Amino acid sequence: MDKAIREVFPKSRHRFCTWHIGENAVVNIKGVMAKEGFKRRFDYVLKYTDTVAEFEHYWNSLLADYNCAKHSWIIRLYSLKEKWCPAYNKEWFSGGVLSSQRSETTNHSISRRLHKTNGLCDFYKCFLDVIDEWRSKENKGDYNSSTGNKYYACSDNMLCMHARDVYTIAIYLIFEQRFIKAVGLRSERIRFEYPVSEYIVGHPTKDFIRHNVRFNELEMVVGCTCKSFGEIGILCSHILRVFIVHNVERIPN
Repeated sequence: MDKAIREVFPKSRHRFCTWHIGENAVVNIKGVMAKEGFKRRFDYVLKYTDTVAEFEHYWNSLLADYNCAKHSWIIRLYSLKEKWCPAYNKEWFSGGVLSSQRSETTNHSISRRLHKTNGLCDFYKCFLDVIDEWRSKENKGDYNSSTGNKYYACSDNMLCMHARDVYTIAIYLIFEQRFIKAVGLRSERIRFEYPVSEYIVGHPTKDFIRHNVRFNELEMVVGCTCKSFGEIGILCSHILRVFIVHNVERIPN
């Protein structure tokens, strides 16, 4: 599949499914996975590291603490890190999708309604039924987003009020969670040449690596070294912290 994707979709970024990596880990490093705390820390380096330096730090500490640096499966997994580690894939938009569960869900939704004795016409009718069901759920989601509860944790903040107007409820709740996290971050302006400000942002005790945010308040252009927006499409807590400092009340177009 890897070779085929490179040939047919040369500009795409092929990544491994993190769910399948986790399942393979249970088989290949069963003894290590059974050790207390390993699974939680392994899951973190698999999905949540934002920078290469952060990934290397947590990966090396994981190997040292559990004495598994010489395991052949772990060595091979590290050699393929650009295929699965988020820190190496920030330049490609993924919408936050780290697994192939979309296709797995499709297979499950159809296969559970069919038997091996069913013919092609049965399959086609079943496929249409599944699509209709999904579209019905999507329409319900659209309706709930336009008429649902408008009062969440940050009901009076202007930036959050604008976010409620432009996002679905599900996406807004992710945005609000990041906004609340931003309140607890510390921002330090390290450079200023109007209209561009540059900040170092991070939590004073929890963040191993703080991130650099560059904000042009005249053109309302902002970027962060965590690159979360380009990868997922939702503003990160570091940018939201800078927006709070500058009293930004609307999400830039």
